Amino acid sequence: MTRVVVLGDTAATRYFLRQGLSIQQLEFVGLATGPDRERLAYGFEYGSAASRFKGTVEVGADAVVLAGRYGRGGLRHDTIPFLDVLGAAPGEPVAPDVVVLAADWDRPLPEWLTSSAPRVVRFGRPTPVAAAVAPEAVVVPAAVGWVAGEIAAAVRPLSAVTAAAVVAVGAADPAGDPDRDSALAARGGAAGAVVSPWPAADGVAGATVADGAVRAVATAVLHLAVEEPVESAAVVRRITSTARRTRLDVRSGPAGGADALGSADALVDASAVTASGRSVVVPFHCDVLTLEAALACDVATGAATWT
Repeated sequence: MTRVVVLGDTAATRYFLRQGLSIQQLEFVGLATGPDRERLAYGFEYGSAASRFKGTVEVGADAVVLAGRYGRGGLRHDTIPFLDVLGAAPGEPVAPDVVVLAADWDRPLPEWLTSSAPRVVRFGRPTPVAAAVAPEAVVVPAAVGWVAGEIAAAVRPLSAVTAAAVVAVGAADPAGDPDRDSALAARGGAAGAVVSPWPAADGVAGATVADGAVRAVATAVLHLAVEEPVESAAVVRRITSTARRTRLDVRSGPAGGADALGSADALVDASAVTASGRSVVVPFHCDVLTLEAALACDVATGAATWT
């Protein structure tokens, strides 16, 4: 059993906690939310997955109590103690195997929490101050960039990839306002404020097209330039093969963003994959928070292949 402590109350950590409750290997032994716990019950019930929590949430002075038919098994009753990381050590040793940090968690980790040498996992892009708290932390990758990297890696055995770029519409970049000069360069000097460059994975250049809408599901298009011409069918076969060991879901299509809502896998529409000469185009959809929570769960259980 892997003992997990969660520090911070954000949508990302709530999604992780909700998914983790369904994983047999994970046991949540502590939660630190800061002094403001008023929003925890509402946030967990309505903001911890694409669907409403099927149970009750009671926030007490010392713990949050979850009860109902949710997660694995039938009727459940989970008590997760609150931790005061700035105070004295709790009466019984916490000794976690994994500590999961919210992106904005910037408080020092006490020795009584880290004495068990836990693996530290962090969501999002931390500020410099937050990053200094746990510089060794495994950072959960941005969902769209991670998917693009997995697809690009799947195609490489067919032909060397000389360039790769992904453009996404939706909840793909939680970093906030982009740097103006970088954004201007990314859109070729064109007027407007619609392109936000962001670092993606595995040598893939990324950009988010900001349309003003807040969406749970990001819709993205990955473009690969390859050295040798490849066929669409071969590309689909490679991605399908990769999907057997990673969080990709290849559908025969047509498929859209609504089909990916609530899924811990990124959805690739095989019918929309095209290969023309040395150009390969792969559209995909992913529920960003759900997928990133799943990637964090994979790290916590030791199932991750990307760290």
